[in-house]
Amino acid sequence: MAYSDTAAVIFDMDGIIFDTERLYIESWKAVGEEFCLENVVEMAYKIIGVNETMLLMTSLIDMF
Repeated sequence: MAYSDTAAVIFDMDGIIFDTERLYIESWKAVGEEFCLENVVEMAYKIIGVNETMLLMTSLIDMF
């Protein structure tokens, strides 16, 4: 298929079409288990949909 044949492109940025949140949580859980990390799933839920600035702020708040 050539680009000229493409009528539309769909971006699913918020998970309406595909349930990417479930895969995201499963991935974090696997990493946590592999590296013996605690509370990985809880942390992952806290940062879903968060940009880099808010992620940094959340991390710093949790540290102190």
